[in-house]
Amino acid sequence: MKGSVKKNSQTGKWDFVVDIGKDPLTGKRKQKKKRGFNSKKEAEEALARLINEVNEGEYIEPSKMTLKQYLREWLDFRRTKNSISTYKQLVNKTNSRIIPVLGQLILSNLNHKHIQQFHNSLFEDGLSEHYIITLHSILSRSLNDAIKLGYLKTNPATVIGKPKLNTNITYNIWTLDDCKKFLTHAENSSYFIVFLLAIYTGMRRGEILGLKWDDIDFDTKKIYLRRNLYYENKENFQLKEVKTKSSIRQIVLDDYVINHLKKHKQVTDEKKLLNKDYFRDYNLVCSCDDGTPFQPQNVGANFRKITKQIGLKPIRFHDLRHSHATNLLKLGVNPKVIQERLGHKSIQITLDIYSHVLPDMQQNSMNIFSNAMNM
Repeated sequence: MKGSVKKNSQTGKWDFVVDIGKDPLTGKRKQKKKRGFNSKKEAEEALARLINEVNEGEYIEPSKMTLKQYLREWLDFRRTKNSISTYKQLVNKTNSRIIPVLGQLILSNLNHKHIQQFHNSLFEDGLSEHYIITLHSILSRSLNDAIKLGYLKTNPATVIGKPKLNTNITYNIWTLDDCKKFLTHAENSSYFIVFLLAIYTGMRRGEILGLKWDDIDFDTKKIYLRRNLYYENKENFQLKEVKTKSSIRQIVLDDYVINHLKKHKQVTDEKKLLNKDYFRDYNLVCSCDDGTPFQPQNVGANFRKITKQIGLKPIRFHDLRHSHATNLLKLGVNPKVIQERLGHKSIQITLDIYSHVLPDMQQNSMNIFSNAMNM
């Protein structure tokens, strides 16, 4: 297989052309051209990779290549360009956040609407704006490299631009009455136990969906939170240990939640027996009829559907976590307790996030003090 590299006199960039064999339909020789490399060395490296892919039978026409396939190739290329620690972070963010949402799309079909939906899904998961901007930057950088490699003509991530950082964040929350109304109308939902745990514990969606029955102590009425669900599809998901020590925590439950969990376990055990021929037992608290985890997007979609049906103020699923914390603060619960329930690294993080509640807390404290003084 032969290829050549030369400088484009019109653009000043470097291009390459390579013979990649015969077209099985026409019998004619096929050539692959890629343009726009910044240096001769860059073009030669890309040419060598392409020749190797063809020789190994791994070459995929750009028109058929999925974003997942491309990102796997791109990550392999980045291996020698970054430090080991930076590369590991790049791989983790790409595999856990970008590929599960966008990976199945054909690379050449990717457009700005897909990128916007990607942003929306990250906000729905309750990720910080700084983290979302980091993920956007990774995606945009990979697509810029796809242009250099000739896979794309334009970068859809630059069309929509990175999410704007909002330094004055206000959270949409539900009152206790809102939460009660929602749970009453959600009792027949397949995802009721997910909603119940979110409202009563402030756990993140991935933490709830990664919860196993072994993590629940029915005698002491506690959840021992140890892992998170990273979901790509029914066949590709991971139950990973949570990343930080503060995220590994105990959450105390009340009798109402414990009783619902006991009923839910009975239903799960019956489902396991009924579907024993194809049930895949991951010992999950929240699972489909075949034992696999609930799809996070379906949980969010059902949450929004019920919210709309009963006319409640629309909020993100992750805002149930904020609602839990805010309502506890308004009830006078010590912020240190809330920090431990939510798994924040420090109490300062908790206070910073929920600073909007503090003025009301000060007023309540003053009222309590005045009543105690009885002056």
